[in-house]
Amino acid sequence: MAFTVQNAADDARLTLNDAQKVRYPDTELLTYANMAYQLLRRFRPDFFVGNYSNGALPTLLGLTDTFPVDDMYRPAIADFLIARAESKDDEHIVQQRAQAFFQLFGLETFGVNGLAMTPPTPAGA
Repeated sequence: MAFTVQNAADDARLTLNDAQKVRYPDTELLTYANMAYQLLRRFRPDFFVGNYSNGALPTLLGLTDTFPVDDMYRPAIADFLIARAESKDDEHIVQQRAQAFFQLFGLETFGVNGLAMTPPTPAGA
């Protein structure tokens, strides 16, 4: 069964403890989902083979759009959303947790232990 961007965002919210969408609104998680989508399009174009018969992939996804990768990558997309969401917090422990989710995303999608990504440094840090 195909999954939407909203499904991945809702999955991420379970770990983020934000079921009420207070701390991480849909618009924020949508931005992160599009970041994941762009990374996958750039580094794993094989994920998209056969997804669009007309050959055109959308530039950006909306919340109700189907994420155009195999369902088995749904947890990886949720992990990326968690990593980006937690990387905006400036607490040291949250930064370590964000890095762990970035590494998990890299392992799940690229088959490597970690992705050449680090969470952004919070302003004023």
